[in-house]
Amino acid sequence: MNALVIDDVPVQNILRKMLLESGVDEVKTASTGSEGLRYLSQGEIDLLILDIHLPDMSGLDVLKQVRESGSKLFVVVATGYEELETVHEIIRMGANRYIVKPVQLSELKQVVEQVSR
Repeated sequence: MNALVIDDVPVQNILRKMLLESGVDEVKTASTGSEGLRYLSQGEIDLLILDIHLPDMSGLDVLKQVRESGSKLFVVVATGYEELETVHEIIRMGANRYIVKPVQLSELKQVVEQVSR
């Protein structure tokens, strides 16, 4: 299984380590939405972990583009905010799941198991 993390560099490093510990084979990282979309256009990604606040665009804009492309990619939005309105928007836009930062290893293991099925 291959994953892509679109987030700030310190968070990328933490999530990369946690995903590898959870059984993911390869983890690519991107710091901006446009960089992440370039990786996604190349295919071979099974799991996307996406921050809402990116320097060049909203993570929700990335999610929208992913879903409008017809991709069935498993998308997890990682956010530091657990506001009900934001959570509803994330799910309405097609995210498979959201997780609240700081991300727990047990949560990522559940996600990886879910994607593996």
